[in-house]
Amino acid sequence: MADYGLTEENKAAVDLVVEGNWVNGTIWWDQSCNLGLPWSGILIQGYINFGGKSAEMEIFDFVGGHKVTFMTGTFRVDDQILEMSDFPVETDLNGSRLFHNPDPATIEDWPSNYCSDFMFKGQVSDSLKQDYP
Repeated sequence: MADYGLTEENKAAVDLVVEGNWVNGTIWWDQSCNLGLPWSGILIQGYINFGGKSAEMEIFDFVGGHKVTFMTGTFRVDDQILEMSDFPVETDLNGSRLFHNPDPATIEDWPSNYCSDFMFKGQVSDSLKQDYP
């Protein structure tokens, strides 16, 4: 991994679908729960720029039936590496370098699908922990 400039720790993960020049998917990162949503995976969409090496991305979700844009940034692709930039500094996403995994990622690959602080303000009962780890 050092040859590609990747870090050992998993700071972020993305699951993307490309259709023409549009990119849609989900992003998870270690601070996504700071947005105040109940789930750690947030929607992401963007448009691939001319030349196909970068995309302007929007991280958003639907709150109360309305689309809310949380932030925007850029994804750049170099061979099999996706690098994130131009996101707000406090997100700690800038400089994240992800290697393309040929096996499709699933939501089960991320350590937690739900933000524990949101669910019952951290007071998740033992019976719920079995159903919602």
